[in-house]
Amino acid sequence: MKSITYRGGLVTFRIPRHWVEEYEEDGGGTFYEDRPDSGTLRLNVLTFTGPAGSPAKSPLGVLQGSSKASTGTMRALPNGNALLTGMDAATDGSTPIHMYYWHIAQHLPPSHYRLALFTYTVEAGRATELPIVQELAILNAELPLAGMAPVLGVLSDDQ
Repeated sequence: MKSITYRGGLVTFRIPRHWVEEYEEDGGGTFYEDRPDSGTLRLNVLTFTGPAGSPAKSPLGVLQGSSKASTGTMRALPNGNALLTGMDAATDGSTPIHMYYWHIAQHLPPSHYRLALFTYTVEAGRATELPIVQELAILNAELPLAGMAPVLGVLSDDQ
């Protein structure tokens, strides 16, 4: 396993050591094994301010407002963040795909929130193949352990 320090520590997490890392200039990261038809893990981070004059929401409260809340599974994490997980079936052109997601919400008092949006996409027909099942097991174990910076903003332009 190797540790990823995304945007200077905005989000930290672990992935298999041999996975390729790619970063977009304006944000977002992509992680995958360099082999044909591998699954692809993506990360995007959103930071926003809660409505003025409204009481602060808990991280679980933020996730409860998600369009995926009714179909996913939510839980509080030991570090005070909250996690929403699930899977959506979709198509990429004419190819059926599965999009697994791990959305992690963090409250940054007094009125800011951060969402780390992880998605892992794979062709639907490959979802039960051993390498994909193993990668999903790793992601299910590692992503809930992701760390998030306790401050606002991007910490570094390194990645």
